[in-house]
Amino acid sequence: METMIHQNNVRSLAQAYGIQLEWQDIWGNTHPVTDDICKAILSAMEVNTDTQAEVDAAFERLQYATVARWLEPVQVVSETEAAIAIVLNIPHTQTEETFHWSLTREDGQVQEGQVVPIHLPHLGDVELAVHHDKVVRYKFMLTGDLPMGYHRFALRKAPTEPAVEMLLVVTPSRCYMPPILQDEPNQPLKKIWGPAVQLYAIHSKRNWGVGDFGDLTRIVDWCADQGAAIVGLNPLHALYPHNPSHSSPYSPSSRLFFNVTLLDVTGIADFEESTQARQLVLSPDFQAALEHLRGEAMVPYAEVGQRKLEVLKLLYQNFRENHWTKKTERAKAFAQYVKEQGKLLERFALFHALQERFHKEDASIWGWPVWPEAYRSPDSPAVQDYLKSNSEQVAFYQYLQWQIDLQLQQAGQRCLEKQLGVGLYMDMAVGVDRGGADVWANQHLFAQSSAVGAPPDEYNQKGQDWGLPPMIPEKMREEAYESFIGMLRQNMKHAGALRIDHVMGLMRLFLIPPGLPPSQGAYIHYPVDELFGILALESQRNRCMVIGEDMGTVPEVVRDRMDRWGVFSYKVFYFEKNHDHYKSPEEYQPAAAVAVSTHDLPTLSGFWQGQDIAIRTELDLYPNPELRERQIKDRVMERMAILNLLEQRGLLPEGINAGPLSTPVMTPELSAAIHRLVSQTNSKLFMVQFEDMLQQIDQINLPGTTDPVYPCWKRKITIPLESYGTDNRILSVCQAIATERPKTWTGEAPQAERKKKQ
Repeated sequence: METMIHQNNVRSLAQAYGIQLEWQDIWGNTHPVTDDICKAILSAMEVNTDTQAEVDAAFERLQYATVARWLEPVQVVSETEAAIAIVLNIPHTQTEETFHWSLTREDGQVQEGQVVPIHLPHLGDVELAVHHDKVVRYKFMLTGDLPMGYHRFALRKAPTEPAVEMLLVVTPSRCYMPPILQDEPNQPLKKIWGPAVQLYAIHSKRNWGVGDFGDLTRIVDWCADQGAAIVGLNPLHALYPHNPSHSSPYSPSSRLFFNVTLLDVTGIADFEESTQARQLVLSPDFQAALEHLRGEAMVPYAEVGQRKLEVLKLLYQNFRENHWTKKTERAKAFAQYVKEQGKLLERFALFHALQERFHKEDASIWGWPVWPEAYRSPDSPAVQDYLKSNSEQVAFYQYLQWQIDLQLQQAGQRCLEKQLGVGLYMDMAVGVDRGGADVWANQHLFAQSSAVGAPPDEYNQKGQDWGLPPMIPEKMREEAYESFIGMLRQNMKHAGALRIDHVMGLMRLFLIPPGLPPSQGAYIHYPVDELFGILALESQRNRCMVIGEDMGTVPEVVRDRMDRWGVFSYKVFYFEKNHDHYKSPEEYQPAAAVAVSTHDLPTLSGFWQGQDIAIRTELDLYPNPELRERQIKDRVMERMAILNLLEQRGLLPEGINAGPLSTPVMTPELSAAIHRLVSQTNSKLFMVQFEDMLQQIDQINLPGTTDPVYPCWKRKITIPLESYGTDNRILSVCQAIATERPKTWTGEAPQAERKKKQ
């Protein structure tokens, strides 16, 4: 007989909640997880363990979520299964009774029947020690073809009684692959490239000091001119309109909606209609201010955000007066958007309206945890009263998201018109800020006092604390992955590719208890196969390929799942070595996106001259001087190894030698040669940073630092967007890449075949 509870203690409880009791670092050292760390992480998950009674109660709750109800909340199966086995958990006193079941397909078709559990195959008994009861498990086989999608299986005692429901998710076997990357027999590998763009960093003659969606459309045009097939973007997630200086795209208020600071204000239809807005923007003072903002070397988030909101409120006023009250076609389009987005958008807009209000009253109000107590729950009477009496203010934030949706749709449409083979490549962050909209709207889902991070590694010797509260695996299953599905749909909506930041998070996340350093964290595990299955389903439905950022400490099981489900890996040239030699291009795996560098790593020029080592030294980020000395020596050897590989492949520029005395200066010729080398790799995608093409030295983000220590997420591209088509540094790199990855596709981009989004 199966028994759910072997020993009611903290360590067994931690394991039951998915906490791994030891972990290995990148150097192979094993770190045990202490009882105190287990208690701290469980406490962050609102599981109290101070007394034996609390431990017993926690086991009881966990049992209810797994076997003490007739059906689990969700089951994920493959479309390849001829028949679907559904486990029924029946109290031992009811096994001979007749149950009524129904299957409601996603298209509305209903299949019904009756079942007496004791007549089914017996899977085992489960003793519910806390309840002093027993559940008997049976296997019910659901026959007949069931298409990919989301279906509902229900079980009830009588047709008139309430049912216990389960979401039944039928998934494809793999994620979507665009035709442009589908290989053909006896033909060369299909390989494409495109820029990896930090959109906020784009410097143009028409934006307001921060790159915007209008710039994005122009980048699409540039890509088409250069033969690029994909436009990689940093996360566009919603931040905080009341505090535009909160600039990290990887610490958003919400992963469901988008950053209003990136709106192209003059591209909104209401701008042409609003005399008041045009007079303000075209005034000499406003124009002088915009010229100053464009000229700043760092993005002046605070002033840009303030000026954009000032004008956006005028545009919203115009919309209400000339469209909403008159029920025009634009008003109907907005109403339809709000209806489609439903409760998700309402709560998001409600959060930001409330945050704006409380921040105006008290500038120290940074997020919902410090709001007045009555407003900290979205379901509270005070919040509902606010919604009723301030609907116009809430609708303003819905209007802004509608405008973003229209501008992203326009950028996606331009990808179709310019025949980019993949199009927009969105990026989904690993988590959200604890004070933001997503956590406020779904507080039960998050372990709010703990933080996601990473254990110490070669580049971050003290580890990383990202400050993002993780989702609780048990709670995700209880809500049948509703939030996870919503995030995927929103981010795939206008995209041809989606990058999953820290894809290991689909299997496990490294949790850091409050008040402790990253070296004292622990891993918590997630239902990896269910999450990958849902990812594949949304990928196919949205015709959106998936790339998983799998750098750092990566368990083999994650790589196995990525390969099985058709998720591309992410390879960085700096790290692709065999001992002290860099890999040859032929050794790279095809199902991968390769890059010279990323936003979290030194730029190519910075790497070449050791700028990252100098900055880490200046900021005292090395735990000991020996490590610094080792990295200095390693960098010399790495430069030599790269030059040797260039020489072996006939790519070494004239006047540069591969010896140890070679100058550590990045020239345009050397930059083009290295980009051509990486272009030769077997990896199907090559993502190129403008910062690398332009030989910028300072990296975009330095993990482990914040303002004013290091200006993360602020550096602009050094030349205006209008010069990309004529700058010799950029053109030489593009020509080098095109030599290895020429444009070979014609006709419509694959997104043209895409079905209507949900």
